[in-house]
Amino acid sequence: MAMTTSLRFESDTPNASALRQALGRQTRRIQTDENMERQERTVKEDLKSTLIAQWRGTMDESAERLRMKREREEIAEEVALTNKELIAVRRTQLKKLLAEDRQTHERELYARGLTFYKQRI
Repeated sequence: MAMTTSLRFESDTPNASALRQALGRQTRRIQTDENMERQERTVKEDLKSTLIAQWRGTMDESAERLRMKREREEIAEEVALTNKELIAVRRTQLKKLLAEDRQTHERELYARGLTFYKQRI
């Protein structure tokens, strides 16, 4: 209710100045309460923003740790598969080398007129 509306009906009374002072104090109190409410709302919004920022920071850190863990696992898997492939390649090369050595040895023996004993079933 506006002060002019309140004062319109009571301006003729002997306590009009006291009423004006009371209404002035009431208006100041209301303004003070509204300012306090605005400040509290601002503080709550700031706190909420801070909490959200902290949460996002924590989530970013967690996501980064998880990404790094996955990368380490992928690298370990790639290394393991590479080692298996390397073993398979070495095994194939070794078989080839042993077969060549055996053929060379058999040719040398054949040149001397000798041979390996082979049991035939």
